[in-house]
Amino acid sequence: MNRITKSLLVVAATLVVTGLSITATRALLSDTESSTGNTLAAGAIDLKIDNDSYYNGAFNQGTSWLKKSDLDDGQGPASGSYYFFDFHDLKPGDYGEDTISIEVDDNDAWGCMDLTLTQNDDVSSTEPELKETGEILDVPTDSWDGELAQNMKLIIWVDDGDNVLEEGERPFFNDSLSALIALPDKKLPIVLADSTGNKFETTGPLLGKKVYYIAKAWCFGNMTLAPVASNTGDPATNPGYTCDGSTSGNITQTDKVMGDFSFNAVQARNNQGFTCYGPPTPKADLSLTKTADPVNVIVGQNTTYTIQVNNSGPANATGVTVSDLLPAGVTWISDDGGGTYNSGTGIWNIGALASGSTVTLHITVQVTQGGTIINTAEVATSDQIDPDSTPGNHIVGEDDQASASVGATLSADLSLDKTLNPASVGIGATATVTLTVSNAGPNPATGVTVKDLLPTGLTYVSDDSGGAYVPGTGIWTVGTLSNGNSATIHIIVTVTQQGDILNTAEVWTAIEPDPDSTPGDGNINHDDWDSATVHGLLSDLELDKTVNVDTAPKGSLVFFTVTITNKGPDTAVNTQVDDTFPAGLPYLSHSATHGTFNSGTGIWSIPSIPANGIARLDVTVNTSGDPGIFTNIAEVLAAGQPDPDSTPGNASTTEDDDDSASVTITPL
Repeated sequence: MNRITKSLLVVAATLVVTGLSITATRALLSDTESSTGNTLAAGAIDLKIDNDSYYNGAFNQGTSWLKKSDLDDGQGPASGSYYFFDFHDLKPGDYGEDTISIEVDDNDAWGCMDLTLTQNDDVSSTEPELKETGEILDVPTDSWDGELAQNMKLIIWVDDGDNVLEEGERPFFNDSLSALIALPDKKLPIVLADSTGNKFETTGPLLGKKVYYIAKAWCFGNMTLAPVASNTGDPATNPGYTCDGSTSGNITQTDKVMGDFSFNAVQARNNQGFTCYGPPTPKADLSLTKTADPVNVIVGQNTTYTIQVNNSGPANATGVTVSDLLPAGVTWISDDGGGTYNSGTGIWNIGALASGSTVTLHITVQVTQGGTIINTAEVATSDQIDPDSTPGNHIVGEDDQASASVGATLSADLSLDKTLNPASVGIGATATVTLTVSNAGPNPATGVTVKDLLPTGLTYVSDDSGGAYVPGTGIWTVGTLSNGNSATIHIIVTVTQQGDILNTAEVWTAIEPDPDSTPGDGNINHDDWDSATVHGLLSDLELDKTVNVDTAPKGSLVFFTVTITNKGPDTAVNTQVDDTFPAGLPYLSHSATHGTFNSGTGIWSIPSIPANGIARLDVTVNTSGDPGIFTNIAEVLAAGQPDPDSTPGNASTTEDDDDSASVTITPL
């Protein structure tokens, strides 16, 4: 069925049909229909909706009619007239849709359609309207002093007759009505089918007896396209677009927009070179592809966008530019456009592109924020017509526009430092494990934990983490660590075995990726892993005490000798020997191979005796006491490491770390 139904736009029009039939063999048939006087006018501040139509989702009988071949017969539904649009009390947010069915009779035909804006009038000036910025008093003689056309959005597309914008049905006009003002004669020429192209078939004319549909939708406000899947929409509840009038003010009150629709059908037979609007314009089919590599990065890393523009002809393209304004989240680093790409405006000036040629641009950017970053590029201008896309119309799905997505995650460069002090300590003594985890950024690190499970040979004593360290698991919960900050823990341990004890630690978890290491992977070459060694000391010290004579006359010199042998296995450190002489054997002098001897206290202090080394102390005394036996006892008083078979300072006479020597003083 050929039908013209449900007007939509901010225009008003009557449709006039004239026909001419010439039956000569090579004569051309033609049929012209025009719709003039269509009116959409905004009401005053107290706006009302009083139309039943596909106007705000309701069917409107007044602008719907069955197929007619003569639209000036006075039988139209609008007081005898046939209007696509006739709405007089529009409010911001109002919308509507109409689908025009086009059918030629037996002969295949070329089809042309015009939409001409005839009026954008500020009919009068209300008080609320005059308060709007930029509004001036209506000039009664000026039909173009209104603002309604600027606030009315219109889309036109090839439809399948269901009055719904569906996926795959791409609008070939998507702009405000005011865009027509800049066109010659304020007319939008639309080729339905001529020798340069066909909006319905692949090529050729409109086929006789076949019904074609052109749909139009308008919105008083901001229109957002939301195409629905095939056969899932509904013109009343889900038409494939939305209309938002919340940002429209009072400036359009009482304004009126009018326009004319005109349809022309011309026989195609014997008229193969027909064009609707003069000689064919050269066409250059431009297509654009865009990729990013890599597509998954860490914030702070670079990615490279590759944009390719191809001209499939048949004509050479000139005046070609591409718009690729970098989105928030990336910063331009470089490109290979040789100055043809302006990162500030996003314009890549290609210029001429021969038929069959491809040109490529690489743009390297640094990713500066996390999340999914979408970068869209589109052919912005071309001097030639593109048969399947329109430069700069921002319509997704056309082959001159493409996007590339990059997934960016925040990164935090964590490193770990570990020490164990002192590096050598006697078995049973304590040492301090110090762990410091640092974040070199560039982002805060969250969910940070460090694992330091103490090995055999080290027993946990305490720590200063306030409960953040669990000895049983070795997990230290750090939490959040800001960029440039560090956290430190001190763990006191007891050394319980002899020899080298290796203690390792590693950053165990972090939510943000680390650019040069992976938490918990055990890689000893990464900077989030570290180790320290403490040596558990054990030294078997054996003391021997001798005197050079057994008897000596009173008043003579006697020489006592103390030797300490370190039988290992480790160097003995911080050894102290008590060699106090009894009364009657006063000190005269001494010499020592190791350390220092304090004659006043009788303490011989030896910092270090290597394994299998011997330290010797010789002391000269005077036999000034009364005749009798005088005994000098020496004992290891203290040691920096355990002794496997004796205990320093316990005064035992049966252990090998003490000994004595006696001299008998005889009368003169």
